[in-house]
Parts: sequence; structure tokens; C-alpha cells
Amino acid sequence: MGELCITTLDWEGAPDIGQRLVQIVPADIRSEFVVNCEVASLKLHLEEQGIEALRIKVDAMLALFAELEAQ
Repeated sequence: MGELCITTLDWEGAPDIGQRLVQIVPADIRSEFVVNCEVASLKLHLEEQGIEALRIKVDAMLALFAELEAQ
């Protein structure tokens, strides 16, 4: 078993886009979504056993976000 590796992804932007992002976050990823006036923030807490597995998970989340952004 490898080391437990942990990172966070932070996003800030319009609340409507934030709501769409929250809907595509997989259930196994802990997230925090806050709307403060006109700005929303989304924080994802990702962890995996080993740096390579964590990199794959981060890449997958960024690809999901990019897909949504392209719509």
C-alpha cells in the first residue's frame, strides 16, 4: 500500500456555473460549495493511495470541469 496523498482543487466564479459543477462531482469526493453574494466557491478534497492515483483523479476532475465549461 502506498502513501495517502491528499490535495484540494479550488474554484471560484458565478453561482449558476458553480451549481452545475457541484452536480457533476462524484459522490466519493468530499466537496464544499459556498455562495457569497455574486461569487460562488467550490472546494474539492481529493485523496488516493499514491501520487499517481491522485494525479489520475485530479486529471479526471479537471476534464469533467472542462467539458462543462465547453457547453
